[in-house]
Amino acid sequence: SDQFPTGRYASVVNREELEQDARARADDLIGLFYERTRKLGLLEEQVHCERTMGSPFNEIVHASVFSDIILMGEKCSFPPVNQDYETMHHLYHRASRPVLLTQSKYREIKRVVLAMDGTASSSRMLYTYLHLNPFPQAEVVLVYSKKEEERYQLSNFYERLLAHVKQFIRDVKVTTLDGDMETEIAQTVEKIGGDLLAIGVHESHFLTRLRDVMNLRDPFADKLLRNMNANLFTVH
Repeated sequence: SDQFPTGRYASVVNREELEQDARARADDLIGLFYERTRKLGLLEEQVHCERTMGSPFNEIVHASVFSDIILMGEKCSFPPVNQDYETMHHLYHRASRPVLLTQSKYREIKRVVLAMDGTASSSRMLYTYLHLNPFPQAEVVLVYSKKEEERYQLSNFYERLLAHVKQFIRDVKVTTLDGDMETEIAQTVEKIGGDLLAIGVHESHFLTRLRDVMNLRDPFADKLLRNMNANLFTVH
């Protein structure tokens, strides 16, 4: 509803017709969703549908308070009233629950890459992923940067980290990066064949640099979200 013109421009569009069309399309999508859940063997009482009206972004943030995880498509973008920004960027910093961004084409999650650094956000991501364990059959690969390990003297940290992960997931592989996480993580995920990248997001994290308003460079975060052949699990 925050997309509709207001004031003197309100008469430009037929609001009632647009709302009816939106409801019809929503009914079709919901019907398709229920059809797929039945085929997957979910019971009727396991699936609940709730309709809301308003700014999609604000509704997502509000609904997330009562959920364990937010699941959405990687190309979703719902700018709130009078603002122009990327919804996913703000989900990282305002949603109180982890976000799982899925690619438009379905792929089974067979291998998960846990990208770890020494930040609190990264630790929260690991804690959340291990306790949610959304893909219990998937192989898990723990990735960290040797450069960061040496710079911040984190060797014991990663040893303890691996021991902790093995309490939840016995078969864990470890891969190290020669450079930093920003420049090598996407390439590493592709090399490993990861279907999901799990990563913690903090204030100065490279995923926060989603937009380059002056078009001076090709933002790394945009490359990661749009071009990496894997789904994305984030926790801030």
